[in-house]
Amino acid sequence: MADSKRSVKPAVVRLVAAILLVAGANASRAADRELYFSKMAHDPLAATPIVYGPRDSIQLTLNLRTSSSADRARFPPLVIDHRLEPNVRFEVIEMRKGVEYLPASFRIDGQRDRQVDGPYQMADVWFLLGRSQPFYHIADHFGLLGRASDKHWEGTYRIRAFYREFSSPPIFVTVR
Repeated sequence: MADSKRSVKPAVVRLVAAILLVAGANASRAADRELYFSKMAHDPLAATPIVYGPRDSIQLTLNLRTSSSADRARFPPLVIDHRLEPNVRFEVIEMRKGVEYLPASFRIDGQRDRQVDGPYQMADVWFLLGRSQPFYHIADHFGLLGRASDKHWEGTYRIRAFYREFSSPPIFVTVR
């Protein structure tokens, strides 16, 4: 009887060790993958607001980093353009005095470039922030109005991206 208790203990310890090893490997793999915004060269943007003028182009790069090229190949390309079937969703919230105020009106002004580089997949995104959708429609169809008017409404916006099981950390854009 005493021998069976001793043999059970090491078996239980081995089982627990194996579970912890597998859990650690999965956590490590998840840490090797991330979705984030950058201005260029894979450098994630910090939480400090990026400041633009109301007529400036707001261009950001959405990066998907995986553990390897083989891991990256398992994911479909980042598709942002509304004319295609997008698989990336954005959340844009207007901030007032550092507090979430309202979901902001925004438009993706196109996905200009999509690149693959080793474990990275990148898509350049142009944002139009704060104006109403009818305004963007009218500005697009009456060229002079679009060129003469401000592209963005002044304010601070929190932007996040969602792709499959990934969500980007928030970035903040201030238009003044």
